[in-house]
Order: sequence, then C-alpha cells, then structure tokens
Amino acid sequence: MLSDDMKNKSKEKIRKKIKKLLPKMLVEIIEDDIPSGLNVQLIGPNLNISEFLPLQDHAKEFKGNNDIKNTILELGLDNPLFRKIRGDGNCFFRVAAIQFIEKLLEDDIELDKFSIAKSRVIIFLKELLNVKIKCNLETDNPKLEIALKDVDSLKYVLKKNISEILLEKFVLEIKHTSKKVAYRKLLDFFQEKINSISGFDIALVVFLRSWILQIYRDNLEVYKNFIYDNSAEGILKTFGLEAENVIIPIVADTLECTVTINMVHTDYKTKKTILLVEKYTGLLGKKANEDINLNMYFRPGHYECLYDRMFYKKYYKDIPGFEDL
Repeated sequence: MLSDDMKNKSKEKIRKKIKKLLPKMLVEIIEDDIPSGLNVQLIGPNLNISEFLPLQDHAKEFKGNNDIKNTILELGLDNPLFRKIRGDGNCFFRVAAIQFIEKLLEDDIELDKFSIAKSRVIIFLKELLNVKIKCNLETDNPKLEIALKDVDSLKYVLKKNISEILLEKFVLEIKHTSKKVAYRKLLDFFQEKINSISGFDIALVVFLRSWILQIYRDNLEVYKNFIYDNSAEGILKTFGLEAENVIIPIVADTLECTVTINMVHTDYKTKKTILLVEKYTGLLGKKANEDINLNMYFRPGHYECLYDRMFYKKYYKDIPGFEDL
C-alpha cells in the first residue's frame, strides 16, 4: 500500500505530464503565484454545499407532517439525491453556478487535443471574467463588504480555481480507470474548493449575478413583454437578495440551458401539499444545450441542488448506503 508521501509524488508526476499537454495560458494561471495585494481567502470558509444526500432521508425530517413527507418521497422517485445549499440570500445563484459547472466538468475531453477555444468550462470562465461587476451590497458583515469590493481578488480566485479543477479532472481520469469514479472524486474536489475558499463561492455568485443582469439589460426590449416591473434589475444587482420567478427565464437565456424548479407546495387554505414541477427555457428563443438542466428543489425562500435518477444510476447507485434509493 502506497504511503501518503508516495501518493503525493505520484500525483505530482501526473500533474507535470498533463501540464505539458495543456495550453500555455491555462498552465500560467495554474502556476501563477498570488499577485501582491490580492486576498485569495477573502473571508473564512463556509459550508456552501453539502455532500450528496438521499432525498428520502430528508423526507424523514417531516415525520410530523405526512403530507409534506409523502410529497418529498414522490419527488424522490425521479430525483433520489440532493445537496444542501447555504441560505444567505444567494442560494438560487449558487445552485445555478454549481450545477452548471458540474455539467461542464462531465464533458469528455481528449487531453492531447484539448482546445481552449472549444472547452465549455473555459468558455464559461471567459464569459464570467468579461462581465463588469454590477453588484451592490446588502450585508452587515464588514469582511464580506471588503470582499465584494475587491474585484481583482475575485477575478484571480475565479480563474485560478476553475483552472485547477479542470487540471484535477485530467489527473483523476489518468489515476482511475473508471470514469464514474473519477467524476465522483472531481465533484468532491469541487465541493472542497467551494467550501474552503470563500472567495471562490463569492466570485461565482457575484459574476453570475452580473452576467445575468447584463443579458437582461441587453435584451430589455424583449423582456419587457414578459416582465412587467423593474424588480429583476434590483434583485440581480443586490448581493444577498434572493431570486424570484422573474429571474429564472433570464438565467435560462444566459446559460442557454433548461432550469427545472421542483416545488413542494402547501396550500394553506386547503392544507394540502402537492408537487409542482416547472421548466424554464428562456424568452429570447435561444436553443438550450440539451445536456444541461439545472435541477433545483425549492422550498419557500430556499433552493437546493437536486439530481435525477439517471445521474444517480450512473454515478452513485453502487455507493454503500445509496444502493436502494
């Protein structure tokens, strides 16, 4: 059995091999030392996203209300797994960013033919970095206030971490003959980055909000036919202000994907709880990427990541404790 030291040396050997095949621009980002004056950590770590959890276990939290419990179990028939998301007013945008990147990281990429121009991860990164940050502040946290104003640090931590995650994808695919094992471990690596480097999480939320706002402003003539007030702008540019329904189709347009909202809805007049599923594909007539569906579990005021049965069967069915979901 290899010692930790031997494992680290083996991994470093693989990393060096991969770097020789990666475009120079990407390697420079990965190897770049922190420029003077930048703050990578920004503020302390947070539990921004949990590990994968069975949705049926979540249903047990409502043992005192069979109506809600049974509705969640119904949702779990098609969506066995979920991940908890930190609720700080940004949960919708955090779910959108995380699930979108997870989908892009699933792409098959031939290392010896890797092209920055064709990589959807790098295209997404470039789109984010080209956006002018337009977020205002809604926080009484002085450290967060400093972080939100530190645009150079946010840009650095965004490109650095996405590039390192992409490198880790290649490392894991060389180390593991099973692609599903490699992808599971990559999702764990991504989770660790999001939770341990707060600036990465903040940057994803801030840049995504700003990009969506840019798309909204650029297409206002179209959106005003569907959105009858100016609430979208105020929501998008205020960090910590939760998304409302008007935002969802703009996100679908921005990321050219489908957004599915699975809502456990209780009608307090009839005291009945039902499952509502709504799909959004945008309002600009763009063709959505067929393989990208941002699948969200919504409870009043909060969004979580949700994973369908196809994803479960492909990656998690053989994990102890997850076999019979």
